[in-house]
Amino acid sequence: MTDSGKMIEVLFVEDDLRLHDDPKVDTLQEKGDMKVSIARSGPEALEYLRTGLPDIVVLDIMMAPGADLPEDEVKNGYETGFALLRKMRRELKLHIPVIVLTAYPKMMSEEERRELKVAEYLSKPVKMTKLAELIRKHVKGGSRDAAR
Repeated sequence: MTDSGKMIEVLFVEDDLRLHDDPKVDTLQEKGDMKVSIARSGPEALEYLRTGLPDIVVLDIMMAPGADLPEDEVKNGYETGFALLRKMRRELKLHIPVIVLTAYPKMMSEEERRELKVAEYLSKPVKMTKLAELIRKHVKGGSRDAAR
């Protein structure tokens, strides 16, 4: 829970469908202080972010091949979370914390992380207990009202 006693709302953006039924995601909710919503794509996450504001986003930086993405939003032939992250920061002007997950630790440079205000950059596989601790760390005392 946040300092105000509210449930921590987490938006988990991940296209790996195995994760959606993975009981490990439930470990994020097991202490009863987090509610996890899952988006399977950048567009689905954008729709969520335009209608509601989570306390934090956990973002897979490499997602399935995209159809209509500009070339600068594609790396190694895959749609990336970069497109979503850029839209969150530049278009939606959201300042909520983002934890990036990746199977490719060198995918994002330090400069890109600073520019896009990445709170944490974690290599997969990630232990959910560690992820839960980091979520609490970045949300503790935070306010969703200050995120816009």
